[in-house]
Amino acid sequence: MNNIIKDLLINFNLKGYKYLRLATILVLKNYNNVYNVNSLVYPLLAKRYKTTCLNIERNIRYIIKTYYTKVKSTFNLLNYPTSSELIAELVEFIRILN
Repeated sequence: MNNIIKDLLINFNLKGYKYLRLATILVLKNYNNVYNVNSLVYPLLAKRYKTTCLNIERNIRYIIKTYYTKVKSTFNLLNYPTSSELIAELVEFIRILN
């Protein structure tokens, strides 16, 4: 899991890295959470890290913006995915690998 996120060139020193990692793990454990990331997963993360759901989402969005700014010219992307979409894509990618 860590290697997959590192392969995306996401800086593990950013707060959003640990949020993204744990959110992906939680959705992997219960795939139905993929449809309720904002209402089920973020509150669990916020409680664990003693922060707010808004802060969780903002930090994950920052990672998305940072990453896609790096690769935008390479892949000619028009839009950034939402945090929920990124988590869903990571989960699908991990499920395919396994």
